[in-house]
Amino acid sequence: MKVFNYVLLGLMTAAFVIVMFPLGGIAGLLFASPFCLWPVAGQVVLTRIVRPFGAQVILTATSLLYAGWFAYLYMYATVWYRDPQSPIVFLFTGIYAVPVLLPLWGLAFGLNRKPRSIA
Repeated sequence: MKVFNYVLLGLMTAAFVIVMFPLGGIAGLLFASPFCLWPVAGQVVLTRIVRPFGAQVILTATSLLYAGWFAYLYMYATVWYRDPQSPIVFLFTGIYAVPVLLPLWGLAFGLNRKPRSIA
């Protein structure tokens, strides 16, 4: 499951580069990357840390949710409602995802803990 999650996160990063490069070139890509890709970096770190299969399933679902969220915002800002100031939404992509990401990351990290003995 870890390998699948790493491949999914790599595909998400590659899709981000392919989609964002035409919007602003290399400067726009470098500017938007920290705002949009910090949740992906958090996913990579957590995927590296947690071991149980259930936690990996939660992280994979979280990756898919974030990919869907980013795809929705991309379509909203660049296709459905074209406006010269629409791409500013990419600055808030990661921040708007925090209320969903943090509880899921906490759940995955909580499943990683070793059970206490009652003795």
